[in-house]
Amino acid sequence: MLGGLGWFCAGLLLLIALLVTLLRQFLPAVSEYREELTALLSEQLGVPLDIERIDAHWSGRWPQLSVSGVRFFADTAAKTDAGPEVRARFDHLSVELDLPASIANLIPVFRQAQLSGLQLTWSERDGRWLHSPGESDGGTGLKAEALSRMLGLAMIQPSVTLTDVQLTLLPEAGDPRVLRAPELLLQNSNREHQLGGSLVLPAAGDKGAVRFAIETRDTGDNLLHAPYDFYLSLDELGPDLLNLELLPFQIDSLRASTEFWGRFSGGQLERLQGAVAVAEFSAASPDLPDISEARTDFALLRSGDRYQLQLNALALTSAGAGLAVPQLLLEALWQDGQLKPGQIAGSGIDLAPLAHWLQQQPFLPQGLKEALLPLAPTGVLTRFRANWPENDDWSAFELQADLDRLSSEAAWGAPRVSGVSGRLDANLSGGRIHLATTDFELFFPDLYDRGWAYDKADGIVRWSLEPDAVVIGSELLHLTNASVSAAGRFSMRLPYVHEEQTELTLMIGMTDSDALQTANYVPPGAVGRGLYDWLAGAIQGGRVQQGGFLLHGGTRGLDDGVGPTVQMFFDVEQADMAYQPGWPAVKDGKVFVMLRDRALLVEVERGQLMDSRVEHARVYLQGPGAPLQIDGQLGGDAADIHRLLMESPLRPLVGDALAQWKLSGPAETALRLSIPLDGKPLPSVGVATRLANGTLASESLRLTFSDLHGDLHYSTAKGLRSDRLDGNMLGQPVRAQISTPGTEPWRTRVSLAGELPMAQLAQWSELDILQDLSGKAAYNARLELCSGADDCNRLVISSDLAGVAVPWPGFLGKQGAESRALTVVLGLDEGSVRLNYDERLRAVFGVAPPLLGRGRVTFGGARPELPLSAGLWVDGRIESLSTNQLEAFLQSQGWLDGLAGEAASAGAAGVVDELLALRAVDVQVGQLDVRGMPFTQASVHLGTAPWQLFVQSAQMDATLDWPVQPGQPYRLQIKALNLPEPEPRPESARQSAESNAGPALEPIDLSGIPAVDVSISSLSLGARNLGRWQFALRPQSGRLAIEAIEGHIGGLDVRGEGSWREQPAISTELTLKLQGGDIGALLEVWGSGRVLTSDASDAYLQLGWLSRPWDISLVQAQGELAFRLEDGRIIESGGASNILRIFGILNLNSLARRFKLDFSDLLRSGLAYDSLAGRYRFERGLARTLEPLRLQGPSADMTMTGSLNLLNETVEQEMEVTLPLTSNIPLAAVLLGAPQVAGAMFLIDKLIGDKLEKVTSIRYRVSGDWNDPEVSVMRSASP
Repeated sequence: MLGGLGWFCAGLLLLIALLVTLLRQFLPAVSEYREELTALLSEQLGVPLDIERIDAHWSGRWPQLSVSGVRFFADTAAKTDAGPEVRARFDHLSVELDLPASIANLIPVFRQAQLSGLQLTWSERDGRWLHSPGESDGGTGLKAEALSRMLGLAMIQPSVTLTDVQLTLLPEAGDPRVLRAPELLLQNSNREHQLGGSLVLPAAGDKGAVRFAIETRDTGDNLLHAPYDFYLSLDELGPDLLNLELLPFQIDSLRASTEFWGRFSGGQLERLQGAVAVAEFSAASPDLPDISEARTDFALLRSGDRYQLQLNALALTSAGAGLAVPQLLLEALWQDGQLKPGQIAGSGIDLAPLAHWLQQQPFLPQGLKEALLPLAPTGVLTRFRANWPENDDWSAFELQADLDRLSSEAAWGAPRVSGVSGRLDANLSGGRIHLATTDFELFFPDLYDRGWAYDKADGIVRWSLEPDAVVIGSELLHLTNASVSAAGRFSMRLPYVHEEQTELTLMIGMTDSDALQTANYVPPGAVGRGLYDWLAGAIQGGRVQQGGFLLHGGTRGLDDGVGPTVQMFFDVEQADMAYQPGWPAVKDGKVFVMLRDRALLVEVERGQLMDSRVEHARVYLQGPGAPLQIDGQLGGDAADIHRLLMESPLRPLVGDALAQWKLSGPAETALRLSIPLDGKPLPSVGVATRLANGTLASESLRLTFSDLHGDLHYSTAKGLRSDRLDGNMLGQPVRAQISTPGTEPWRTRVSLAGELPMAQLAQWSELDILQDLSGKAAYNARLELCSGADDCNRLVISSDLAGVAVPWPGFLGKQGAESRALTVVLGLDEGSVRLNYDERLRAVFGVAPPLLGRGRVTFGGARPELPLSAGLWVDGRIESLSTNQLEAFLQSQGWLDGLAGEAASAGAAGVVDELLALRAVDVQVGQLDVRGMPFTQASVHLGTAPWQLFVQSAQMDATLDWPVQPGQPYRLQIKALNLPEPEPRPESARQSAESNAGPALEPIDLSGIPAVDVSISSLSLGARNLGRWQFALRPQSGRLAIEAIEGHIGGLDVRGEGSWREQPAISTELTLKLQGGDIGALLEVWGSGRVLTSDASDAYLQLGWLSRPWDISLVQAQGELAFRLEDGRIIESGGASNILRIFGILNLNSLARRFKLDFSDLLRSGLAYDSLAGRYRFERGLARTLEPLRLQGPSADMTMTGSLNLLNETVEQEMEVTLPLTSNIPLAAVLLGAPQVAGAMFLIDKLIGDKLEKVTSIRYRVSGDWNDPEVSVMRSASP
């Protein structure tokens, strides 16, 4: 059986079926009841309405209803479109009924609902747009419950689509505004409801568009008071919408866009947040700026009746100026239907851009702009808050803010301030700042040159606005920085009228502060610029134990004739005080400074001036125009006096040369200065010093005056002076005087007198040229120091050298008793030293950079000048000199030491720093002796690049070239060498040579002789031309080789080689080979005439002797000679011919007389020969035949053997003559002598013979003296 629930369900289904059946039956007939339905709806809603048409039908399972032409009227009597409050209409409504849902909710629920052509009109009421329909007088009569039912019906539908919607807003005054919505969509669920779409603002030229969405849940019974969340986005917003009295002013032009979210609840706005961007804005109000660009994020919050508007990242540009505000808070109270401003606050605002922005705004009064412009405020106001006065009562205006590094420029007599931090409390009548800053600066530009800066400042500064001035004052301020610990007060009155003077009173006290800061608190204009500059420069250090400062006066630069009052005092410990710029400062002093207006007193109780003690000093200034007076007593080292002269403005007066000197020793000094503060004239200085055991030394000059006693004085009027100073110089007693002649430029002259050993003078002056001098001489010296003159800053030492021996060669030397003038001049500025030795030798040497390493020596009286490059130059003229003397002199001075080094370095012109290397010699010599060979009017020149030695005279023209590259030989080129005829050798010399006696010679180091290529273009001996020669000198191990000897003399060519040894014994070897034509030319060159001729000549000579090459002698010579002559004649010249003896030819005239033979036919043309040859051995003056001398000719053949004694001039030979087989043919016999070393030939003593018949040969013995030998026949042979 069915229970109660079953029967209920069955009945319900039956009811639903009956209802569906009725709907299907009567639904099409709904249109017939249009008027009844219209009247019913008008009564239910409380407003008259009209429906043009109603259609209903069944579509499938669902019934559909469409309504067209529905209008809602404001006046029930006249159905027109006019009405004071609400008007609405829509063109068409189409719904499809959801029967199950409708039955379940007991209210119609549509599966779909579409409404098109909806037009609504909304009116402003009592200045409000947010109100409920019908709530005001004169409303349409729309019932609130009817409106709720309508909204409730809409809110239960799943979705409602509205198309072509138009909303007309009717303000109480002005033109209506129309909004169009192409499509709106209402969507609902059980608890959530959302209406969304877009609106078009036709008034904005179809550019403005609004996109929105409204959501709610839990609507409750009153939909109008339900909470709603909404979103709104507006693009290209124009002024029309906002001019619906939404703002308290009218907008002339606007281009903006915005996007925001918000919430309504209980009919009121609870919150709003979003962003707005403005591209253009102008309002009809002159108090509002025109904006060309702006943007901000905003949030509107509600708390009860109070609203807070937050503007974040506000940035706007107006009148070409930009302004950025991080955050701005506006608080207002909703009271009596109005929003009343309460407070304005913010996190911070930068004053610099704000001031610039305000300067450009038209709404700011011009007077305020002029006052604001010179101040140029900067800094940040943080956490500021200002109350908005009620009823526009600005007397109650108050401002509180935190100040962060506020600054303003000096203007209208007010100081420049910067770094102001702290708390600000202000109103329209004044205010105060609780100063708490870590970087505070204050500057009065009309009083001071610079401001005051403090790391920390705290205290309270107050100001008040009086009718005629601003009055500023402070309580006790504490001011500190790294240098100052101070406390003080100030008060200042600033009249509004700029032509009136301000009044400033400033009091500052200091403790434990840096004394360098004291001058910063002295106003230069009040005390005078000169005194201020002196104070600022004088106090250079120390600690202020206590000090005070008082200033009272005006701060505006007005010519009112009233100067400020200044008083100050400072008690300074460890003070550093520079009493005059450029002068040494007083260190570690105890100083008391007192200043009253323009009078000054400084007491120095103790201190240190350089290394001297300040016993007491006083500085005082009596008043304006008076010079600053300084008196002081010092005790300490005299070095401080020297420093005082050198490290102060006195240096130009005493000269820079004094800087090379150092003064030391115990001294007591009194110092007095008179300093004009205007800088004109120069300070007056007086210094008096008493020396005891003092020392004056120059390190650069290596000169020291020790054990000095006496008084030194210096004054700007009389310079440096001393009547007498006694001491020692270079270890010898010296007496000195110092004077300063009163001429411009100032010259300090030190006169010295004493005696000095020459060794010490040479050592001190570093003149090696004086090292050879010995003895002790009296001298007078003059040291002159000055600036701006050519003849000072030098030391001049003069002596007559009496008692000094000069062991120089030749005309330079002298004995100790002889007097000769010597002057040594040391130029302190030039860095050079000059020497004048009795006008015989003058020299100049560079002793300091950049002249170091330069020198010139001049023989004669000409003044030498330093060469332009490093090295030693020797020039001048000498009447008589030997090369041995010149070489010994140059070598003793060490000037030749660099010459060999130059050859090894390929002729480079540089020098070693410590070596004065010889660079050139250019000496004219009247009589020059070159190793015993005299040359008259010779010119000796030694040049560089590469090294070249030139010797020119009537006897010789030669050039010696140093090698260009290392390892190459020297080259000696002799254009002409004219040797004189050798003088006859005395008998004693000959006997000495024969006995081989003589002193032992010192060995010569041949390794020091370089390789030399020698060429002689023209060699002559007296009037004899010896042709041209060349050979090479090559040093080898233990010897000097003479290689590649080549000569050309008289048509003959000579070639050969030789060598020279010094160890183990001195020896010379020579090998020559002679080839050519007529030997008669050679004999003629040697002055023997053409007594012997030949068509061809060939000779070989090998010779050695135990001596050097130039010391050849018959006693020491040994060797061999071989020769061969062809096709020649022996021509008798009459008498005993030495040259014929050389060839061993008999004297034909003597034979004729001795044997009464007639050889006239033979003598007319000489003795012809086909060949003449021989070979000999030489040893200790004796020549022996190794191969017989053989003469072959048409008349006879002859051979000779035996020996010749070249020392005794005797002969011991055998001669054999072979005759042709004819009758009565004269016999010409030939006797060969021995070779003589000079020409490698032999001397033949005599020819003898007899008339022989019928024999073919005869042998003779020849012996005895060369001039008259004994001839005897040994034998004869038959043919």
